[in-house]
Amino acid sequence: MHNRNIWRYLNSISGKIKRHVLSWFTSPFTIRNDKALFVSVYQIARAKYAKSKDLYEYTEYLMPAWQEFVSVIEQYFIGNLPFSFLRHRLLKRTMFVQLPNDSTKLQKKLVLEYFGMEKAKQLLREHNTGAPILNDFEYVSSGNTTHHLYHLAKFGTESGLRIENINSIVEWGGGYGNMARLAKTINKDMTYIIIDIPIFSYIQFVYLNSTLGRNAVVLCEQEAGVEKGKVNIVPLHIPHLLALVSQISGSDVFLSTWALSESNLKTQELIRNLNYFEARNLLIAYQKEDELFPFARNVEHISDSYSVEFQSETEYLKDNYYLFCKKIRDDC
Repeated sequence: MHNRNIWRYLNSISGKIKRHVLSWFTSPFTIRNDKALFVSVYQIARAKYAKSKDLYEYTEYLMPAWQEFVSVIEQYFIGNLPFSFLRHRLLKRTMFVQLPNDSTKLQKKLVLEYFGMEKAKQLLREHNTGAPILNDFEYVSSGNTTHHLYHLAKFGTESGLRIENINSIVEWGGGYGNMARLAKTINKDMTYIIIDIPIFSYIQFVYLNSTLGRNAVVLCEQEAGVEKGKVNIVPLHIPHLLALVSQISGSDVFLSTWALSESNLKTQELIRNLNYFEARNLLIAYQKEDELFPFARNVEHISDSYSVEFQSETEYLKDNYYLFCKKIRDDC
């Protein structure tokens, strides 16, 4: 048993070395963003966050694990966020998926089939902002971007919707903003709203300004409202969120990939009571409950306004699931 554990450890180290070497060789072929723009936007975001961070009311909506994560990432952000910020150990752990090769190949197959070779090639190609670990030389892509595109392709396949025809998405928990970037690349006129823990909202603001451009992103705080055709970032502050409900409601899709299942009951009840912001469709990914996230499978309890269109364990990772739903009627 001891020898087996050593062998697994060595294989793990070997795999990491291979990924980093491949990433190093592939990185010159990524979409090159302006580092000066990144620094400029980051300086603005850091000043805004330092001034506002103690005003947000949201901590009662966090699981203990996420409270700890927020503290670490906040220090990192306020200190000096580097251009290669996606290499930070906790950001990689919480926001960046690195699946086994077989799982990524399975995901990429559907992405290529659903979007078509030329469009998929465009979407899979990474930006250099954040210096994400790349694992695909042919498409200059990361496992994370393949993973996000697979969610959309799977949803489109099972729901019958064409992703490029979706005009509005509300995402609960947006990571560093990669899903929003991809959705806006698919449909540049889409209105995209991300609601997230404030520190992640500011990371998203920096990343999306760097990759999509300053005119594409709005930070919705205080008196700011939602702007159509842009990425609207809403830092979680309950009074402001409730004031924005009427502007957020009625989107084509409510999307949450593992964020809602990693939330506490209070958060899950908030979203259910708001009826998923009256979205016409739900795209939810979640996991089996564990010690860190004991309420994970509670997301299966959808309100009566929706019918389940597809529910299944994922093909690429055991004990993880998709739940796609459709609103039964518009007056619910």
